[in-house]
Amino acid sequence: MSTPEDILPLDPESLVVPSDAYTVVSIAQTSEVDGVGHDFPILEITFLVTGHPGLFTKQVVIVPRGPDERMIDLTADVYIINAIYDL
Repeated sequence: MSTPEDILPLDPESLVVPSDAYTVVSIAQTSEVDGVGHDFPILEITFLVTGHPGLFTKQVVIVPRGPDERMIDLTADVYIINAIYDL
């Protein structure tokens, strides 16, 4: 089993694009195992959407990326959540 240090040696909060549209509440480093035993490192990002009640969680598989591609942007998720609330 991987430890958080093995999965992601960086500060995970530095991987999320800051925005006024959402507030990151927590980031957990976990892993999932597929049916053949491969271990996939996962970030579980829990966030609030500005102007709406509730906590939302997004799971992101951690994959090696270049230094310019490390930011996770939750804007598309916020757009979907806003659309649901607008129904």
